Amino acid sequence: MITLKTNQSKEMSFEIEVEGSSVQPEARLTLEQKDLSLSFPCQIRQGMITTTIPQMSKLLKECDDGIFNLKLEIFLEDSVYSPWEDNIKIEKEVVVTTKAPVVTESVAPKTTIKVAKPTIIEKKEEKKPVEEKPVIEESKVEEKPVVEKKKPTPSFKSSKEKLLSYL
Repeated sequence: MITLKTNQSKEMSFEIEVEGSSVQPEARLTLEQKDLSLSFPCQIRQGMITTTIPQMSKLLKECDDGIFNLKLEIFLEDSVYSPWEDNIKIEKEVVVTTKAPVVTESVAPKTTIKVAKPTIIEKKEEKKPVEEKPVIEESKVEEKPVVEKKKPTPSFKSSKEKLLSYL
């Protein structure tokens, strides 16, 4: 059985040998199923029959089971010969469709932070000498009564004398 997808074409070749006639034969490849019959012309050159089964996607919309009888017919003088027959399975082409895309708001990526366990290194503590702070003792300040002094009257005393008079 030959298999063919509806979106593919297939080239077929046959050797031909005619005995007992000097007339050039004609040929066709026939595809049949129940109420449907398709014929494809063949070319005969140097003892070879060649034909191409075209893409069937436009010719066959729906077929019952997809299996057809395929035969080669040779027309010679006033007779029809069928030297080769087989079945062909025609499968639907692979169709991939998509629906309109759904656009969603982008979500900010989740931020994660990983921290390895800390490595603890023990250090020996060096003992530092304790600084001694000076102790400040409070002492009582004696309070003296405030005595107002009179300002001296200006005189022509020396600066030294002036200073001493204030003390």
